[in-house]
Amino acid sequence: MNEQHARTLLTAVAMAAMLVLAPVAGTVAVSGPAAAASFSADEADASIESGNTFWQGQSLWLEADTLAGLEAGDTLQIRKVNADEQLTGLMTEFVLEENGTAVIETASLNASDYVVTTGTDGVVEFNATGHAVSVASTTDEGAVESAAWEIAGQTLSARFEEDDLPVRTGQTARIRIDSNRGEYTLNVSSPDLDEDDLETVFGQPGDQADAFDEASLGNDDGVIQLENATASSTLVANFTELEETGELSFEFDVAETTADGTAGLTVSDRDVTLGFDQDVYKDQVGDEVPISLALEDADRAWLFVGGEEVNYLERLELVDADDDGRVTVELNAFEVGREAFDQARPDHASTVGADAAYSVREGDRIASITRFNDTGSAIEVAPVLTTPLEADSYLLSLSSSPAIVTTGEDAGAVSDERAVATLALTEREGSVMQSRVAPGGDADLDGAEFRALMERSTPSRTVAIGAGADRVLLRVHASGVYGYLAEEEISALVAGGQPNHGLNLTVRQVHEDINEAPDELDLTGDGVGLQTDPANETFTVVLDMSDVELRDGGDLEDGETYQAVFQIGVIDNDVGVDYDGADEIQENPYVPADEERVATAEFTVVEADAEVRGLSDGTLRVSQVDNVTIRGSTTVAPHQTVTVTAKTEDDHPLLRRDEATVRPDGTWAASFEFADVPVGTTFTASVGIDAAQLGSAVDGRVLEEPRARLAFLDQESPGAVVEVQSVTLSRGGFIVLHRGSASGPVVGVSELLGSGTHEAVRIVLDEPVEGSTTLVAVPHRDENADNRYHPETDEAYVDNGSIVTDMAVITYAEAATPTATVSDEPTPIVVTKTVQVESPTPQVVTETVVVTTTATPGQPGFGAFVALLALLGGGWLVARRR
Repeated sequence: MNEQHARTLLTAVAMAAMLVLAPVAGTVAVSGPAAAASFSADEADASIESGNTFWQGQSLWLEADTLAGLEAGDTLQIRKVNADEQLTGLMTEFVLEENGTAVIETASLNASDYVVTTGTDGVVEFNATGHAVSVASTTDEGAVESAAWEIAGQTLSARFEEDDLPVRTGQTARIRIDSNRGEYTLNVSSPDLDEDDLETVFGQPGDQADAFDEASLGNDDGVIQLENATASSTLVANFTELEETGELSFEFDVAETTADGTAGLTVSDRDVTLGFDQDVYKDQVGDEVPISLALEDADRAWLFVGGEEVNYLERLELVDADDDGRVTVELNAFEVGREAFDQARPDHASTVGADAAYSVREGDRIASITRFNDTGSAIEVAPVLTTPLEADSYLLSLSSSPAIVTTGEDAGAVSDERAVATLALTEREGSVMQSRVAPGGDADLDGAEFRALMERSTPSRTVAIGAGADRVLLRVHASGVYGYLAEEEISALVAGGQPNHGLNLTVRQVHEDINEAPDELDLTGDGVGLQTDPANETFTVVLDMSDVELRDGGDLEDGETYQAVFQIGVIDNDVGVDYDGADEIQENPYVPADEERVATAEFTVVEADAEVRGLSDGTLRVSQVDNVTIRGSTTVAPHQTVTVTAKTEDDHPLLRRDEATVRPDGTWAASFEFADVPVGTTFTASVGIDAAQLGSAVDGRVLEEPRARLAFLDQESPGAVVEVQSVTLSRGGFIVLHRGSASGPVVGVSELLGSGTHEAVRIVLDEPVEGSTTLVAVPHRDENADNRYHPETDEAYVDNGSIVTDMAVITYAEAATPTATVSDEPTPIVVTKTVQVESPTPQVVTETVVVTTTATPGQPGFGAFVALLALLGGGWLVARRR
């Protein structure tokens, strides 16, 4: 209990005595001659001031000023002021001491306005320092209001946050303190705890501990004081180090007022639960193994790895620093047990380095690691292993205690063992390599950047170089190497690099030139990165083909093929390459010298290039419409973004750009609007990546919007052929037949039709008509100018924003049997012939001839038919093309 707190309580006792001896209604305790001859302002909580507000329970100091006509020995009164600014009953009287001072205790003054009076006819006004400055008549207008001061009752409540309950040892709980006062000093005590316990609960290092008054700590009065408490304060009660359990009550009161509050809770022993996420953690020797643990009602646990039967035992003290109830330990099966240190190893700092035997993921920490040996312990194990952990099963034990039983039948057993699991290390498997390609960029990536790049990569054996160069991803599936690739340093994969454990990666030119050394990529230079994924037993070497160099300083050449070779074991110089120091390469501890493991992949480099497709006579022809699609192909990687530009500098300046994403098949498509560009405008179209142009620009011309008219009538058909009565195409193309609607399945396509009007266009159906069916005819342009219909690129004719169509009902009808007649007149027959033309470009065309025949005696009506068969034998037929 501090001095101020004690004085408040003594004053309350004195006041109670005064009420018994002088039973005056509303009497206020006032310090008088029996207590002291005079008072200083330091002995009170505040100086009285007219117009100010004070809290019930505060002590107020005042001094009579000669200017107010007051002096020592004068008797003054305290009277209450009502809502009409009128004086009411007398609360108390007091006498000014020899220096004209007094201290008023306000504990018994209820919330209201008060004044100091010289009797019933004069009110005293005080300034900010507590000095009386004037005495005015109670009848003077505003005199009472100017002299009055207010007493307010302070409220205080305390409660534990519901979200933090119930509380167990080792946990914390928040106490919410609410008051109607902005700032004050708070006393904290407990009938169940001594002051040392209070300091343990509330005085943990940090901002909260700094807020407690040092003078209130360690004085054995059972009270600690929180300075500068506010209207809404939160205290954290920390039960981590507190030994007491059960029901605990905490009492709070304000040092200078009568406000108080109580908060209680029950602290019970923790029901600690520790566990492994898996019964068996299986991986291959030399790899990194993630071991995930669950901690409930515990912020730390001890993990034991190994035992006497495997000649290795180590203990990790793990701390759940982020308090999420989980800790994941990364066990490096290549490194564990190989670092020499005494059994009493010093505590580690936050997280053990990634190249150490153990590490934990961000947010948690390893407090200590202890290696057991056969000296001073109850078990017999080797203090240091000379080789990495061998393939075997290793016991994993999780405990809430760091102890090991040292005597009796259980000597060597883990004390308070809560969970067990098995670490199963198996012999390593072979390796596989895949070559992938991705859009260009840096090779040095963080984890998120690499994962995003993998999603944009595709398997490929072709890689672009030069402007807009790709990235190559050499993805290797290999086990037993991640213990020494943990730092993701490419030097660990290059013969002669440090560290090296019998690993070698080379990327060399494949060629058949005699007596000429192959080119080889410099994997230790710029443009090379390494990403490891131990969980999936893969690592990936990233090559930025715009930055990677040859070892001899030359340039990569278009069309050259390179082979990547990854070796584990003794380096075979018929496959690998001599680097400086290669003769000193270590053998891999898991691969015998006569069992070298090799994985390979190949890729061919090509210059980054792009072309625009759909040219007609070398010119890109586009329509004066919106949503014109310009298409093309490129050698750069799929998912790369290319910029397609249409530009002119003539009388109608034009600059249109669109970005297109390269598809898996290497094609791209960009969309443009040419509706506002005059017909006849010429332009150049080009493709690029950033500021680099790919390939050559092509000339383009804006043409009128293509138009088509179509007449497709209901008809009877023998089933295999239908007829479109008339079609007019401004740019030629095809008539495509759909079943049911314009979006229905395609059932037939006409031959390529030239620009202009065509009558009676016969189209052979894919399947004969049965019964009655509806077909829809849709004219399409030959956008690629290759004389073949491509549904993906050959767009339909449009009129006012709608596709041009016509619909007909086709009804099956058997063909009439011809009647033989004899005629002496010549009979013309029209047939078409499909021929292959090689010049100027290979294409399929049709030619039409008229055959005239005369009836032959003995062959009534069949002379023309015989002639037709002769023509067909010569390669003539009815043309049908798709």
